[in-house]
Amino acid sequence: MGLSFDYLHCMTISGFLTIAPNSGPMLGGQYVIVSGPCIEDGATISVIFNSGSPQTCERKSEFSLVCITPMFTYTGDAIFLISIEVQGV
Repeated sequence: MGLSFDYLHCMTISGFLTIAPNSGPMLGGQYVIVSGPCIEDGATISVIFNSGSPQTCERKSEFSLVCITPMFTYTGDAIFLISIEVQGV
């Protein structure tokens, strides 16, 4: 299942993000791959898990980035907020 988003700085006006895997260990350290269109070179990418501190992610290609999960203190769904800032925009 993808998450809908709008992005105005590339050839695609809208698209979907996919996040894999959809589960992981509570101790953290799980690599999370986020795939979608238009992840521009030089972008600053961070993610916040459950209102925690922003964590830097690494762009792997125009279509994917990778983040590492922190330690979680409970089981269940996690809120995953992604920030992609493009230089000069």
